[in-house]
Amino acid sequence: MQHPWSSTQALQACAEQIGAALASSTRDCDATEGVDNWKKIQANYEQGNKAKWMTSWAGIFISALRTLRMRALMVARHLSLVNSSGRQSLHPSEVSEDIGTAGEAHGRSSCILSRL
Repeated sequence: MQHPWSSTQALQACAEQIGAALASSTRDCDATEGVDNWKKIQANYEQGNKAKWMTSWAGIFISALRTLRMRALMVARHLSLVNSSGRQSLHPSEVSEDIGTAGEAHGRSSCILSRL
């Protein structure tokens, strides 16, 4: 990890690097929206509301972890469906249940399950 979040200074360095990356990629609508959101979060820091600023970054971090979890479960489901070597592995229904449970916990099960 290039910027461990063990201090406010390290998180600020990470935020500045992300802001620079977003600013250099404003070719599409999503990047422009990303820059706008980044500016809103950074305004909290500049106004001295560091608790709200850190909470916003924590929310982004948690969201990224949840996305990674869902992608890993989708890969696990795919692998369980194509595994024909006879080795012991998770049954596709078990993986699908994990995906549904993860989605229900976040109110997104219909969106996730519609991709299956």
